Amino acid sequence: MSSLEFPFQISSTTGDWLNGNGFDQLERCELLGSGHHECYLLSNNQDRKLVAKVANDNSGDALKAEAHGLKLIAQTNTLRTPDVLYLSKHCLLLEYIAETGLNPDYWQCLAGKLADLHRVTTNSPSNLTTPYGLERDNYCGALMQKNGWFEDGHEFFAEQRLLYQARLAFDNGFLESPWVISIESICERLTELVPWQPASLLHGDL
Repeated sequence: MSSLEFPFQISSTTGDWLNGNGFDQLERCELLGSGHHECYLLSNNQDRKLVAKVANDNSGDALKAEAHGLKLIAQTNTLRTPDVLYLSKHCLLLEYIAETGLNPDYWQCLAGKLADLHRVTTNSPSNLTTPYGLERDNYCGALMQKNGWFEDGHEFFAEQRLLYQARLAFDNGFLESPWVISIESICERLTELVPWQPASLLHGDL
């Protein structure tokens, strides 16, 4: 494999995968990343392309969570997502989807498929009658996002979204105590403020 100067060293198993799949001689082009991952477009001498996302040691299992989310969306047969080709702790290799011109009905079609995605109920344990959550934690940007399973959607949104992030911001000095108290007050009134809705699979970044 040609020497690639990634910001973080790729493992020998990642190199073996690239070699074994025809990417022993590479050209790379840096793509716009997400701020906490470096992104590259990799091309071989047959003009095959793939996208590499490279994480540092402080990223936890963010790439694993991203791969899991992409596979979940793909299983719904709604929105088109890139296939996950390879995953390690520090590297996620994805199918490259080439940019094409937009059809006149592109945005209408996207809105319809997004609505179809939001109609998909969660794949939860059978003992929960109205399940809200996910079988694993994931990330909101670089921040851990707690999930787990809840039978009450308002409780899930309060505990795992609003209060968790508010306390995290407070603990790190980004939010003052009066704001946390205000958020706690809102959480106590969620059943009044937000109508009941069935659980559905929501997307992250498009």
